[in-house]
Amino acid sequence: MSSSSTSLILLAFDTRHAFKGSQFDEALALLPSQKDRDAVLRFKYDNDRHLALGSQLLRRFVFSHYYGMQWNSLCFGYPTPGGKPNTDEYYDFNISHHGHWVILGATNQRGYSVGVDVVSIDVPHDLSVPDFIRCFDPQLSPGEKQLLRTHSHPLEAFYTLWGLKESYTKAIGVGIYHKLDTLSFSNTPEGIIKMTNGDKECSSWKFHLEWLDEKSLAIICYGCEKEHEPGLLAKRQAWISRSAEVVDKPQWIGEPFKGTFDSCFISVTLQDCKTISRRDKSLE
Repeated sequence: MSSSSTSLILLAFDTRHAFKGSQFDEALALLPSQKDRDAVLRFKYDNDRHLALGSQLLRRFVFSHYYGMQWNSLCFGYPTPGGKPNTDEYYDFNISHHGHWVILGATNQRGYSVGVDVVSIDVPHDLSVPDFIRCFDPQLSPGEKQLLRTHSHPLEAFYTLWGLKESYTKAIGVGIYHKLDTLSFSNTPEGIIKMTNGDKECSSWKFHLEWLDEKSLAIICYGCEKEHEPGLLAKRQAWISRSAEVVDKPQWIGEPFKGTFDSCFISVTLQDCKTISRRDKSLE
């Protein structure tokens, strides 16, 4: 697929059944460097190893399959203080993993950045929901605290707000170094998510929410720091991957899972990664 075919690519890798038996070792062998393999094996628990391996595979897949780069020749660095990986100044990508999901967002739109986060809507065991949310008061804006106090689904709303903050800070490459309470998210009456940073409304950033399963919510942030940038931000439909049929719908903070999936993410399997890796080896 050519790099001009889409401006934002969204991929999802489900690790639940990907690495059973000998498949883990087979997948690990797809990583061309010992450094990459050690980055997976340094984890003690299988689930953490599976997520790390899925992350390594997914980033090689996107650049090989969509951007025409060679699987074995890709090199990834960490140029930002927040640890955001990159491979070329003309591409931006971001990865998140949680539970059994690995998700990736990538763009070849010059000057634009993408951040993704996946959260699991987990009910706290030792605290009530209000007490659990209050633990995070220092990272929430006054408007967000008010929204959570009055929301009919406060737990879903909290995790959504947290994922929105994470996705933006990951998009700009600062991670936890950003003062999170200065970021404030809310809905317009039309169901569009808006963000303010201090007193400034940041209209050049757009956000999208996508359920991966009944407990896992993906949050996508896409945009640029320049308010006057033309192009993809004019319509929300334009920045969702063209290869997924997604209806432009309101994005309500805290809306619970409704039992249906209409995902803008493209599912990637271990077999897909094997196919691309073998194809590139045959061309060497």
